[in-house]
Amino acid sequence: MVLLIDSVASGNNTFDKLINVLYVSCVNETFLYLVISVIVTFLSFISDDYIGSTGDLSSMKILLSLIICSQISNTCMPPYTWPEKFNTQYDCMVFGYEESLNKMQEIGRTEVNKYNVYIRFTCTPEQTI
Repeated sequence: MVLLIDSVASGNNTFDKLINVLYVSCVNETFLYLVISVIVTFLSFISDDYIGSTGDLSSMKILLSLIICSQISNTCMPPYTWPEKFNTQYDCMVFGYEESLNKMQEIGRTEVNKYNVYIRFTCTPEQTI
């Protein structure tokens, strides 16, 4: 784009000034972020396949998976998928943080410190029929 703008020279002062403004705008990071955000927003209206979609919410459920890991052994247990499915990403995330805290307290300070235990979790959308 910049090379295309650089190669344009019409001899028309008004047009050349417009091209210079366009050139400066394209080089400016803020303008590029604006263009990218407009494109992403536009694409989000076209596709309903993303988490924040307002499309058919009744058919989307969110699965919570908890993963307990140890930094000392550099390993993780197999993911535990929570039996309850959630209706929204928010509900899943809040419950995941709460359940991670409960599990850390259940494991206890001694074991957590001894093995450098940490808990990860994911909230994954699942399309249901």
